Amino acid sequence: MKKILTLLTFVFLTNAMLFGQCPDTATPNPTGSRFNLGFFSETDRDDALVGLVSIDFPAAGGGTITILVADLLLDGPVGTPDQWRIRGVGSSGDFGGVNGNFDGDIVFNYAGSSVTCTYTAGALPVDLISFDGIKKDRQINLTWETASEFNNEGFVVERGHKTSDGIEWDRLDFIEGKGTTEALQVYSFIDQNPVEGNNYYRLKQMDYDGKYEYSSVVAVEYSTNTGSIPAIFPNPAKDHLTLMNGKGMATIYNALGQAVKHFTIDSNQATIQLADLLNGQYYLQVIQEDGTSTTKQFAKVN
Repeated sequence: MKKILTLLTFVFLTNAMLFGQCPDTATPNPTGSRFNLGFFSETDRDDALVGLVSIDFPAAGGGTITILVADLLLDGPVGTPDQWRIRGVGSSGDFGGVNGNFDGDIVFNYAGSSVTCTYTAGALPVDLISFDGIKKDRQINLTWETASEFNNEGFVVERGHKTSDGIEWDRLDFIEGKGTTEALQVYSFIDQNPVEGNNYYRLKQMDYDGKYEYSSVVAVEYSTNTGSIPAIFPNPAKDHLTLMNGKGMATIYNALGQAVKHFTIDSNQATIQLADLLNGQYYLQVIQEDGTSTTKQFAKVN
């Protein structure tokens, strides 16, 4: 998993008026010919453009490069998660800073005021080495590991859903961290109410001093459609019963509700022997791997 290495602090000059918000990401491209300012919401990007005159970008040799709003490039959505970008355009080697780990200021110039966004590069206080999610039964299990932690208060687990403006995030829970440790730590969270389709998750790692970092985004597809419904034939049955689409744990109950046979179904079509059962009414219950339970009634005859 890619670790995010940029800490964000925002400093507002003049009368503290804020036109939109600072970009969520800021980085030159590898050749220094572009400088990309990314917003996770198209609305936030567009708000930052209202009344904008120019943007001051860092120059490779020191100082700044001022680009008028008419000369800026806009694009998006691009990347994962989606970002809507404002891009400064120059020639190779024009822009300063390290690709993916920018340290410096970006200044938004408006009529009579300006907004300075300061980005401080450095190692994360938490070394997050994995973050994964899988669908299990009717829930989604998230797990993540840290190699070390410093001043770690914990993690806010967030789930996002796509809108016309990008991904909107909702808080699901807070998982307490280990403070400061050099030992490997393993965390988990279960989303018991995922939504149909793609579920997007991220971690908001919180320090005790109020600083925070976001993890990369994990997408997990969820569906309540478990496929074909288990079916049995013939019914009534004599010496055997055929089960279709019933992989899982199976139990046969008699008319009194007593379990008379237990077995595991390992294939989509299975033959169940009934020679050891007396004639009468029975119920076949199949619990599939995703937790779905299906019960079928059948009759055993000579």
